[in-house]
Amino acid sequence: MKTITQMHLAVGVGLVMLFCTSPANAQDFRTDFQQIFSPFYGNASLNMEMEYRWFEGDAEEAKEVAQAQYSRVGGQVYSRLGHLEMIQEGEFTLTVDHQEKMVILQRLAEGQQSMMFGAPMADTLLQFYQGVQYDEPSPGLARYRFSFEGYPGYESGELWFRPATHQLARYVISLDQPGTGKARFEIHVNQIQQGNIPTSASQKAQISRFLATPYSEGRLRSSVSTYRFVYLNNQQ
Repeated sequence: MKTITQMHLAVGVGLVMLFCTSPANAQDFRTDFQQIFSPFYGNASLNMEMEYRWFEGDAEEAKEVAQAQYSRVGGQVYSRLGHLEMIQEGEFTLTVDHQEKMVILQRLAEGQQSMMFGAPMADTLLQFYQGVQYDEPSPGLARYRFSFEGYPGYESGELWFRPATHQLARYVISLDQPGTGKARFEIHVNQIQQGNIPTSASQKAQISRFLATPYSEGRLRSSVSTYRFVYLNNQQ
């Protein structure tokens, strides 16, 4: 799946988590988003199951579809998008690419922010969004729409939620990028669990699933024993 990358999920998650700090507009933008995204803050356990869809041009049928997951257990975070798995654990970020058969371990420098969820890019994009509009296109679903102005490649977005519970339903980012043209990606949220999340989800947020300690030695577990190991030490 060439078009599905961790960046798309990262930008989407980063955008929706940071929107709640933006100026209020339409309906009651800030209040709604503070409620919608309150589960993402703090250290409470969280598990979110999603479906990622990639569309080319103005097509109504998705060209690619992949299952996605975001889990947080204490200070450890796990995400999955198609063939990519990522784990944030302390000073380490691990990326496992099951398509390219690679395990990439990055040791972050002191004060360095992980690019795992695209927060820096999302923060930049937020400087260029405008024109927030609110509507309720179907019973039980509300939507905020917005556009990007002055940021090449990004045209517009939509954030859908259930107003009765303020639960996130889906978000959409439309692109128009040089060389590739128009496209959009959608992330549909199938389930959000807080607090007492499934054991299977919490176990995924552990680098030791793929590497024996100490991680930097690159001793791969049997499930990825044939993969290539790459270590990036940013503390040197």
